[in-house]
Amino acid sequence: VVFECCELMHYAKDKAGVVVRSPEVEIVNNCPEDWAVKGPTVQGDHARLAKVVYHVVENALKFTSKGTVTLSGDEDGEFVTVVVTDTGIGIKPEEKPRITEPFV
Repeated sequence: VVFECCELMHYAKDKAGVVVRSPEVEIVNNCPEDWAVKGPTVQGDHARLAKVVYHVVENALKFTSKGTVTLSGDEDGEFVTVVVTDTGIGIKPEEKPRITEPFV
């Protein structure tokens, strides 16, 4: 899922064809190299997991005009962690409590 999203984002367009990446933004994939061959096994709906990762990366690209968007990953045998970091504008402190609320 993570590698699929990285590949899609290199095209600089979202699934609707809208440009979301500035040419001055580099996408960095810091996930373990063996994930490109066979990523960790995660129980869940592949389409929904891909959608979540895709939207987080898309959002990072949308709000980063220059710099980097980095995907990192780790697994410990029980859990898989995927981290997206960017050099964008960030989230206002007063907005942070709302980031996990569903969109209406």
